[in-house]
Amino acid sequence: MGFKEDFKRAMQETVYGNQLDAEESALEAEEASEVAEKVKLSAKKKKDEMTESHSVPEPVPAKATPAETVRPVKEDIPAQAVHETSNVTVISAGTIIRGGIESEGAIEFNGELVGDVNCKQEMVITGKVEGNVTAERVLLQDALIKGNISCHTSANISADTQIMGDLVVRDARIDGRIMGNVNAEGAIIAGETAVIVGDITAYTVEIQKGSYFEGKVIMTGPSEEKNRLFDKFPKMV
Repeated sequence: MGFKEDFKRAMQETVYGNQLDAEESALEAEEASEVAEKVKLSAKKKKDEMTESHSVPEPVPAKATPAETVRPVKEDIPAQAVHETSNVTVISAGTIIRGGIESEGAIEFNGELVGDVNCKQEMVITGKVEGNVTAERVLLQDALIKGNISCHTSANISADTQIMGDLVVRDARIDGRIMGNVNAEGAIIAGETAVIVGDITAYTVEIQKGSYFEGKVIMTGPSEEKNRLFDKFPKMV
């Protein structure tokens, strides 16, 4: 009985021991599988982080800006040199025009012109003109005119203006310098700074003290008035 019991106990220990070893091996394999899965997930996470850190961001489209409007430019005159303000054509200083100018509206001329001007309305000149000027009314300020001036109404000539040519107007106020003849249907007033070298023909003439005049004055009027002035003189036999 002692041998059988020992053998039986030995067999049981062997069987149970093998089962325990198998269970322990299965548990160890499961734990190893979990560890491997964690390592795999950790490696994938690091790879994804590295990919994101080195990825090139998608370009952001730039905001569209409206195209600039390009104004047509003439060959000889910059576009910004000529513009209109309240129906007045303004020609800026520093602009040089070679050729005639014709305008139905008013003109403010501050540049330089080699050519004639025909303006249907008022013309203001502060620049230089080498040519004839025709306008409804003329205002000259610090201007240099080498040519004849014809005004349908009036002319105002500032003290710093010089004219080398004839002046034909209805009425004129002259404070500048004129080398040429002056013809007016109405009145001519020569201010104290005026210098006139030429003949003056007008209905009335006023030459103020301080002005310089070299020429002759012809005052026009109806021939009947002239005859009345002398009709009381006795006839010479």
